[in-house]
Amino acid sequence: MDAPAQRVWELVSDVRNTGRFSPETFDAEWLDGATEPAVGARFRGHVKRNEIGPVYWTTCRVTACEPGREFGSPDAGAEGEFRHDDPLTGGLFPFRE
Repeated sequence: MDAPAQRVWELVSDVRNTGRFSPETFDAEWLDGATEPAVGARFRGHVKRNEIGPVYWTTCRVTACEPGREFGSPDAGAEGEFRHDDPLTGGLFPFRE
């Protein structure tokens, strides 16, 4: 993605945007009164597996949160962790598996 790391982090770390970028999770919401990303915050995603089903909710917890650099939720699978730590990318925000 050709965008500054801070902007991508803002989009990725706000789980309410998940439906815009995920082929399987079409909706997500913060839980327990959380309104923004923070380590320990819980959220749930509404998933439609392989775009055909089954459809279910899954609950996740934020395990890494450093604005502009890292957002992680291992519960969300490989797609749940994003990290920017390579100065050679010129401020781009690479996907990390």
